[in-house]
Amino acid sequence: MYSKADSTYCSSALNNLLQSSGGINIYDYRLIGTYSILSKLESYLNMESVKNVLLGNLNKDDYLYTQCSSKLWNDFKNDFQVDYVNYLIPLLSKYRILIINGQFDIRCSVYGTNEYLRLMNWYGKQDFNYEPHYPFYSSSISNNNNNNINGNTNNNNNIILGIFKKYENLRQVILYSSGHLSPHDVPYASFEMISRFLYKKSFCNYTNMESETSTIECNDFKIDYQTNTMKCPNQCSNHGKCLINSKCECELGYYGNDCSIIRNDITFGKQAIYNNNLIFGNNYHLYNLLIPFDNSIGLFDIRLILTKTSKLGKLHLYLQPNNETFLNITNNFNDNFKNIFNYYDLEDVNEKTLQISNLNRNSTHSLTIIVLNTVDTESNYNLIVETIVSGKKLDPLLVLSIILFSFLVIVSIALFGIYIIQYYNDRKLLQNIKYELVPNQ
Repeated sequence: MYSKADSTYCSSALNNLLQSSGGINIYDYRLIGTYSILSKLESYLNMESVKNVLLGNLNKDDYLYTQCSSKLWNDFKNDFQVDYVNYLIPLLSKYRILIINGQFDIRCSVYGTNEYLRLMNWYGKQDFNYEPHYPFYSSSISNNNNNNINGNTNNNNNIILGIFKKYENLRQVILYSSGHLSPHDVPYASFEMISRFLYKKSFCNYTNMESETSTIECNDFKIDYQTNTMKCPNQCSNHGKCLINSKCECELGYYGNDCSIIRNDITFGKQAIYNNNLIFGNNYHLYNLLIPFDNSIGLFDIRLILTKTSKLGKLHLYLQPNNETFLNITNNFNDNFKNIFNYYDLEDVNEKTLQISNLNRNSTHSLTIIVLNTVDTESNYNLIVETIVSGKKLDPLLVLSIILFSFLVIVSIALFGIYIIQYYNDRKLLQNIKYELVPNQ
């Protein structure tokens, strides 16, 4: 999947990043300078009591732990950033595998891991990539063991420790508030993560450490732990209620099994506001908005304002007006929407605007709008659709020409119809006339 040339390029790019950033730490980009745990770890591993446990009967004086060893580096540097995917894929057919990242780690970055897993050609690739990341909550087990989770005290129920996704034997966990050495940065989250994995417990919120084969309520949404998928898909996009039968009861104007399809009529000079939208990773929301005609010869503009209200997610905005029908959009989020939409904004910014000007008010317009989240993490956004009466009118000469042309077409059709009727009437009359031959006198 990756070549040695790729790793050399990555190493160079990483070194340039560190040099130009003012000294951020490669293991935690929240820090400037050293990673304090490394010096603490060095002191700990050189303690006599620790050496007695680790080295047994070996001579302790021959071993001194240091943060960096040139001998070890020279012995193992050929294994550095080597692609092991060909070893990992066969293991997934037999064993459960957990991939872990700290949120603020640069050395093993979250986005690099996401891309690695996205491209990995294993039997569950399509299904794993389709799964969003779900919240990974603390449990009462951790709270009972120690009432301080990652520095938070008192009420620790339902604290989000990170996010996770799972399909078959592959699990990925991203631990929040953590750098490269998660057990040091977030010890209780790390302990709970490892405990759940080793004892085959779900990564969702629970009280009694239920197994992955059970089905319970999780954060007000029903979860099937054999697949770690929400029974109410995509949390009903924040625009519906998850019912006991695991179906979304959508708010007025919202449709689809996850309430991600919006159908409304909007009027000239008004705003249609859609707030507090939750969109999961690698997913899209579809808006079908109808603007009825109003018998005016004036013009109007359409303006879309998309505002991302969360730090995560990368949103693309697409717009296509049609006079007759809405665009037919399939359920595959990998569709190349640029091939079917004439207007779009793919820039990665928190607020973006799309505008179409000088549309006729005397015809119905069907607007198809897509908001697409192109990364794995969920996101929140607000969308405003404005129809602005521009005050412009059609050119009078153009209007007169259209009217005159329409009149001539109608007259021509009428005359042609009259001619056809007269033709058939004359033909019928001639058929009814009797002819007699009169001899010459």
